[in-house]
Amino acid sequence: MDDEKIEQLWKSKNTILKVMQDRKIIVPKEEFVPFDEFLNQAHETDEKTFRENMTLLLSKKSGIQTMVFWPVEQKLGTDVVRYIHSVLLDNECKNAIVVIDICVTTYSKRTIKNLRSSGINIDVYTLKESQFNVMEHEYVPLHEICTASKKREVIKFYGLTDPKKLPHIKSTEVTIRHLGAKKGQLIKITRNSETQTGKMAICYRIVS
Repeated sequence: MDDEKIEQLWKSKNTILKVMQDRKIIVPKEEFVPFDEFLNQAHETDEKTFRENMTLLLSKKSGIQTMVFWPVEQKLGTDVVRYIHSVLLDNECKNAIVVIDICVTTYSKRTIKNLRSSGINIDVYTLKESQFNVMEHEYVPLHEICTASKKREVIKFYGLTDPKKLPHIKSTEVTIRHLGAKKGQLIKITRNSETQTGKMAICYRIVS
């Protein structure tokens, strides 16, 4: 494995660790490894073994676990999805993030969708997508998932009987994927006001 690919994997791991932190998952500080150390570790073994060793299993305070995988395969095919599913079952874990080099096959997309209906959530990033943290971009406002009680409060404040009447934001939006928000959850977006200097503007969107 060349140094360029190793650097891509290092950047990817750091981005995914920040994704997990933004999802309120506890990330031990020792997981953030300096590049030189990461590079030396990669040179000590073959690529497949190194990627397998990168696998993470981390938890929220509530105990809900998430696993992260960096498969050596270029495309996420059904064989890899089945393997990941079996590892999740072995660890009694229902959530995964998978970083694949190029893309997901059409059939695997259907498989992942079917797994979601059974309670297994697999979020997929390409290696390219995971090279930077979109939430750190200067033009991306703060996005936060509201609690169920906050959602009820907002709906009541606006005098709505149906939360679907709130403005929508797609679950495929990069910021929503980053947070791991699900359909029906309420997102609070805080940005600089365009009309009042020094003030913040808050709006809410329902994930659809």
